Amino acid sequence: MDRISSETRSFRNGLSTHLSSAGWTDLDFSEGWDEVDITNPLVNIYVYDTRGREQIDMGEGTNNLLFPRSIQVDTYMESEQRVRAINQDIADYMDTASITIRDYATTSGVGYMVCPNSALIMSDLFPPELNDPEILRWRGIVRGEFESFYPNGGSPV
Repeated sequence: MDRISSETRSFRNGLSTHLSSAGWTDLDFSEGWDEVDITNPLVNIYVYDTRGREQIDMGEGTNNLLFPRSIQVDTYMESEQRVRAINQDIADYMDTASITIRDYATTSGVGYMVCPNSALIMSDLFPPELNDPEILRWRGIVRGEFESFYPNGGSPV
């Protein structure tokens, strides 16, 4: 898996565990822009490479790499209250989690992802489209800016 795929899967696994412990059950999860049948309740995760690769200067001869990322989590629920509640739980996770990035071929941890600035976590909510009142699908979006850190250039590439 490449870095983005490993980061997406690692974020998804951590978020799934967090939401389960917060009492959310029967959630469907998906990753990326694949064509997905949107059903309630659904959590969809996107990880974006926002500025390319930046190298941290940790001293001469080091190979520590920092990758800026944007993470967007789309939620689809049957009511406004549920979207608000799950968005808050997702924002709390983004704010507090230090996510271990795993190389899923070897299951070893190769790096970490953190949100260095809580003020950059944003949440929006959108009502259902009223053109088709049979589909009650409230949409929530939670976005955050993250940094993926790979000590010693570790990479699941």
